[in-house]
Amino acid sequence: KELAATQKTYTLIPLQYTHPHHQLIRTNPTPIKSEILFHNAEKSDIPVILDGKEIGWLPEDSVVESPLMKWLKLVSWVSYFALFLRILSQLGDAVGKKFGYVWGAALVMLTCSTLLYLNASLGFTAQQFNQFPLFKPAFQANSMIGQSIGDWLVNCLVLVFLMGYFHHTPLSNREIKNSSVGLILSVLNHLLAMFSVGISAEAMRELVFKSRQGFDFDRILLLGTPGILALAGIVALMVGLFLFSHRLIKGTLHFGLSRNQRFTAIGIASATFALLLAVSGNTPVQITWLAGFGLIYGFMLDAMVHWQGNSFGWAILWLVLFSFFSSSQLYRNSSLKDQETRMNYARSLAEDRDTVLAEKLLPVVKQFQSSSALGKMLKPWPFKAEATEMRDYINRSVFSQNYLFQHYRLSVFAFDKDNQPILLGQSLGYEQVVLGNWATAKQVSESENIRFGYDSEDNPRYMIQWKVNRMDDPEQPASIYLFFDLNHPAPTKAYSHLFFNSPLKDLQQLTRYDFSIVKNGKLKADQGLANMSFLGNELNLGAFKEIRTNQHIDAVAKSADGQTVAAVGRLTVSWLKQVYLFSIIFTLASLCLFLLALINTWINVIPSEYAFHLKASGSLARRIHFWNVTLLAIAFGIVGYLTYQHFTQSANKAEKSDYDFKVTAILNNLKGKALDATISDDSLRRRLPATLNEMSASLGMDVHFFDPKGNMVY
Repeated sequence: KELAATQKTYTLIPLQYTHPHHQLIRTNPTPIKSEILFHNAEKSDIPVILDGKEIGWLPEDSVVESPLMKWLKLVSWVSYFALFLRILSQLGDAVGKKFGYVWGAALVMLTCSTLLYLNASLGFTAQQFNQFPLFKPAFQANSMIGQSIGDWLVNCLVLVFLMGYFHHTPLSNREIKNSSVGLILSVLNHLLAMFSVGISAEAMRELVFKSRQGFDFDRILLLGTPGILALAGIVALMVGLFLFSHRLIKGTLHFGLSRNQRFTAIGIASATFALLLAVSGNTPVQITWLAGFGLIYGFMLDAMVHWQGNSFGWAILWLVLFSFFSSSQLYRNSSLKDQETRMNYARSLAEDRDTVLAEKLLPVVKQFQSSSALGKMLKPWPFKAEATEMRDYINRSVFSQNYLFQHYRLSVFAFDKDNQPILLGQSLGYEQVVLGNWATAKQVSESENIRFGYDSEDNPRYMIQWKVNRMDDPEQPASIYLFFDLNHPAPTKAYSHLFFNSPLKDLQQLTRYDFSIVKNGKLKADQGLANMSFLGNELNLGAFKEIRTNQHIDAVAKSADGQTVAAVGRLTVSWLKQVYLFSIIFTLASLCLFLLALINTWINVIPSEYAFHLKASGSLARRIHFWNVTLLAIAFGIVGYLTYQHFTQSANKAEKSDYDFKVTAILNNLKGKALDATISDDSLRRRLPATLNEMSASLGMDVHFFDPKGNMVY
């Protein structure tokens, strides 16, 4: 904006708040939501104007709050909700004492279920706390665990409250003298307890498969705060289901069963559980794993209840068992989703048609057909418009179609009624454009103006054709043809991560993988370090398979016509990654156990006979044990935090050192060229772009060269 002859003001509009290529830093340094710019396709009263043109609009419903206000609102809501649950617990106890504990438990369960249902239906947390990344949509709409990580945590914490209330309700003192009835009831109790294993497994499957972004457990350091909180929700889920199972098995104490009868009940419940898993459509591996864990789970619960196990060793044993089960389920589901994703991506890349682009072209055709600007740009006979001018205008017109602008390169052709080219600099004539391309291409969708074909190198090409009148003169009709040719970004262009934010064919996680596309024996695309050994594998038409080597794992697919083969893969990872995941869950579970003991000290969620509370009173031995456990927990947390920070900082330093090395190598090479006395200034100016291009390609990075005045030379 010009204020005076010598004064101007500028507004900087951020494209990205952080470099998406930087894998270890994914923070948002500003309270403004990062998606309010350029991501709203609908017009509003708040336009973003650049060079006199509206290039985007801010959503009208966006509310930017100060960090202090949004945190104050969140803390207030959490405090109110905790107070409400406390009052609800006391009200349930009062109702239980007067009318029976079944009615008190029903009141608490009905109230909590209603609150969760209303939150899921009305989206209360999403509307009130959308300034927090924690409450932004992270799961698919049909997910049973919620729409965001915040909803997932809320659901798990409410489950812990419900199961804690259910756990502290008094047991029935009535003895069951009929052993057959006791055996049947014991089978039912153990079967319900094993159902908690299936529920937790399904919740972890939903957490992985229904995630929009996905959890990459092969790169633990990239989980970030949302990933760690999602794991904390799993720990809370396991605690709630354990309280439910423990309360059920405690009820078998009054059945009067012998040890053999109890073991028989566990065996029958385990077999029934396996049968139900098979009927519900689980794979044999999953059935074996869940039924086996359910059997171990039943025996451990029985031993703990009947042996009155309440020592510190039991707590550690349960932590190890739950951490192992959770880490195994999460890692297995992550591997299955990774395999499924790579297979789907390989099959999509192997097909030449781009359904995403076909949908994007329809509004482009309608836009140009309803506008007379192109007809006026063609100029009347005998004058001709510049092909570059026409192409620049169309590029500006389709810039809002981000996907179209990023992945395809535009060529413009125009012909008069005598089939003569009417654009200066037009590279192809009527025979090549119309007879050689348009006439042989296939119609796309319902529009007669869009067709699909191939260029001379068998690259996919989409074409648009429509009629216009030069200068709106019906006596001078003309035909305009637009060719959109697929163009993969060069593998060395790191800046593509900044501007190419609409993935090819809407494959949202494609940047996580290496991929290659080969057509008729020619390499068409090569991103990353894809394993080229797939070229030697025979595949049937339209088939796909997975290829594993010592260092790489790839999903390979062949197109239906057999001309294109695509491979999508990644580096193989060490089995230690699963150990890292187990360690993180075990640490979170230990902290959760400490918090549960602290809460139980005040609220008495767990019966007093288990002595599961923290009190710095009693005998000297008890006080020494209390402080030893407290100091051990604090030390464990500090060591874990410092270890995480150490590995994160080491990875950042290694990445920075790699960039510094590349920059130094390029600078030293340029110094050698510039100091060579045999090279003149003109010769250096000619050789500089080729030299920089060669070096940047060899080092796999972008290089730009500026003169002392700040002008970009290359």
